[in-house]
Amino acid sequence: MRMADQGDRRGRIVKLNRGGLIFFAIYLIWFAVLTWLSWEAKDQKGAYLLGQLSILPAQVVLWTSGVGQFLEAHVASNSRINGPLLTVPLSFAVIYFLGWGMSAFGKVWSQATRDAEQADRE
Repeated sequence: MRMADQGDRRGRIVKLNRGGLIFFAIYLIWFAVLTWLSWEAKDQKGAYLLGQLSILPAQVVLWTSGVGQFLEAHVASNSRINGPLLTVPLSFAVIYFLGWGMSAFGKVWSQATRDAEQADRE
């Protein structure tokens, strides 16, 4: 294998953001605990509430963007589109990108404070 081939291969590796992965891991534990508790709940209302809390990030995105109202009006409530097939992956993506955004903001903030401290010293 030539050196150029190795460089090309390394360029295609996707590096996931550490902040996004940390948020994702925390949310995955939250999701697993709430899903398990909803399955173990004795009453139907409690099970429903815990299930909705487990997919809260997707619900917030869907309802604030207006897609939730569209789905409610035009798609059957027992459809796969209105179920976990949409909300669980969307929740995971929302949480990852939230962590990624907060990580990027933290890097920009720390760089700005370092630059301000350096300017004060000069």
